Amino acid sequence: MLALLPLAGAVVTADALHAQTEAARFLVEEKHADSVFTFKDKQATLREEIAALRLDAFPPAGHDDR
Repeated sequence: MLALLPLAGAVVTADALHAQTEAARFLVEEKHADSVFTFKDKQATLREEIAALRLDAFPPAGHDDR
């Protein structure tokens, strides 16, 4: 269904069911869109892989842990 939509520059959100490598690749490489996926803690190495991205160095706008 996303293949038919003009998504260049759009932000596509999806729940954990759709958080698949191929879906992310399609959105970024073919549709030139950004994506936001939620994840569940069911994949054995996913938490470590996300931690390795060092996202704490790039907090969301307005995020303040003070």
